[in-house]
Amino acid sequence: MSLLFAEENRKYLEKQLLCAENKIVLFSAFLKEKALRWVSSIVEKNNNNPTVTVIVRWAPQDLLTGSSDFCAYEYAKSNQWAFFINPNMHFKIYLIDNINIIVGSANLTRRGLHLGLKGNDEACIKTDATGSDIVQLDQYISTCCLVTDELYSEMKEYIDDNNIEQDLLKTQPWPEEIHKRIAPSLNQLWVKDLLFNSPLTINRKQCDFIEQDLLLLGLSNVEDLLNKELTLSALRSTIAWRWLIKTVKDSEEEFVRFGELSAKLHRILVDDPKPYQRDVKTFLANLYEWVRYLDPPELGLKKFNKTEAIFLKDSPGE
Repeated sequence: MSLLFAEENRKYLEKQLLCAENKIVLFSAFLKEKALRWVSSIVEKNNNNPTVTVIVRWAPQDLLTGSSDFCAYEYAKSNQWAFFINPNMHFKIYLIDNINIIVGSANLTRRGLHLGLKGNDEACIKTDATGSDIVQLDQYISTCCLVTDELYSEMKEYIDDNNIEQDLLKTQPWPEEIHKRIAPSLNQLWVKDLLFNSPLTINRKQCDFIEQDLLLLGLSNVEDLLNKELTLSALRSTIAWRWLIKTVKDSEEEFVRFGELSAKLHRILVDDPKPYQRDVKTFLANLYEWVRYLDPPELGLKKFNKTEAIFLKDSPGE
């Protein structure tokens, strides 16, 4: 394992792309067509003809602000590369032949990979992939949505026709008919899908991994969390929130108690190793505190003697 900075990272990735024997998998939150063209120019020199799979975030704000572009899909399709999206994805991982992994901050863009005169200050780590790494990444891809021409056209039409004020971009969701098709499966979650902090820890300035929470919510700074309307809108877009709504809605009981929810959350977490039950309870307690703090119209809390339960209000929403 060793660090790669800026252009060094690009050169190492180029070498791996050129030597790939079977497959190349590119996870990048932001993605630009020009960077894909760079990948293609290298793969064309590879006599092994490896398959290429692309996974990108494609949240509406990414496309509205130009952090990613639609023509990347068109270019991937022209090369017969599989193109997946997951609006919750933030990481950048480059996997070659299930053997070599590059993971770090560099997006698959010109600035991320230093493909032009200027680039971002990026750092990545090169390492060997383990069997557990491959299983987790394969599981993750299984939760992503394969883009089709039909879905692409619907998404592009929505973005082209949308006129959204700048301050709303960061929490602008896909319309419900698109969101339902691209939303990751609720049958499995990762620890990274959960909130590490509650309003209590934030107010006491005892935050752990606050950057992770801000990324998850698509917010810029801790002060944004004090805006209840903004935070609730952001929280509703997370897979953890949708899992909570669905789990409560599917329950045969009116009030779903903390212990039952904790056990269900523990079962669907796919991290290896799986987190301890006590840690899962902390993550669930954080969700409870956000419900208490935001007082959403769809969920409420009720105290019992030894536990606290969550329930759907009269007009539930997702």
